[in-house]
Amino acid sequence: MKRKTVVICLIAMFALAAMGFGFAKWSDSVSIAATVETGKVCVGILDAGVLDPGADPQQTPGQNPEGKDVAKTTSTNIDNKCENAGVQYFAKIEEKIENAYPWYKTGSTIKMANCGTIPVKIEKIEAVWDDPDGIADFFNVAEWTLTDNGVVVGTGTGLDSLMTALIKYQLHPDHVLTLDITGYFAEEVGTDIMPEGASATATVTVTASQWNEVP
Repeated sequence: MKRKTVVICLIAMFALAAMGFGFAKWSDSVSIAATVETGKVCVGILDAGVLDPGADPQQTPGQNPEGKDVAKTTSTNIDNKCENAGVQYFAKIEEKIENAYPWYKTGSTIKMANCGTIPVKIEKIEAVWDDPDGIADFFNVAEWTLTDNGVVVGTGTGLDSLMTALIKYQLHPDHVLTLDITGYFAEEVGTDIMPEGASATATVTVTASQWNEVP
């Protein structure tokens, strides 16, 4: 009797399955796990050295055969910001020229590193001067050289050509753009003579933005 009952139950299950009433089915599934990580825009700056070997360098017609050390150029890196290839980069640098005079030649080596993960372009360079005596009018860029990870990407003279080379320059992650620049103070501009006993300060801000938003 039990066997007959079991057989009847099995027949009923198959019959229901044939009618579309399934009690269970074999199945399997797969899944997709999604993760989104955003990149980072980060640039740091470093003054790697100034042109102040002791004896004052001169721009022609200036000369210093005695090797006098009269003027002085110093630089300070401020506020740690990021690290690239084991080198620390900063948020700001401060440069100071003391006891300057006509035909004194100075310079520095400035490095800007892309410490982030997104390519950037230099979007704008702004300078704010506090210069009541107009000292900036007498300063001229003599020569400049740009290198990107050791490869020369530009050379020239004058400030205008330097700005043209820098604006919209693209700096890739882990790359370092190095600017070697020299400049000097002219004795005259038109009928004006470089002022004595004067002082001036300037803040230069370099803005770098993600490369795909700087046309």
